[in-house]
Amino acid sequence: MINQTQHYFFIGIAGTGMSALAQYLKGIGKSVSGSDRFFKEGEYNEIREKLEALGIRCFTQNGEGIGDDVQCVIVSTAIEETVPEVQKTRQLQIPILKILKIQYFTSSTHDTHNTRHILHWDHVRR
Repeated sequence: MINQTQHYFFIGIAGTGMSALAQYLKGIGKSVSGSDRFFKEGEYNEIREKLEALGIRCFTQNGEGIGDDVQCVIVSTAIEETVPEVQKTRQLQIPILKILKIQYFTSSTHDTHNTRHILHWDHVRR
């Protein structure tokens, strides 16, 4: 799916795991946008500023950011079905991917610590 999908929209993009994944996808050339309940019109938000500086468009959580160009919506399990973006995504029949869990494993090799992020996805059918 990642190879065919060009535009991802993140609901809850300000979260640590979500923003990291959004930045990764942007870094490999995907179009990325997202919303968060902490993004308010006219209010400064440091995470929003950093994401927008990378070319990731950010929206308030009201549904306006999801349009016909969005091919996949990514949400965490913390996002409720009542969130306007989830409802709009379902109306437009855009596939939803839920991040079930992000686990951090630290291993030690020659006194160097490496952190591996393992993402578990649950594809929610339309």
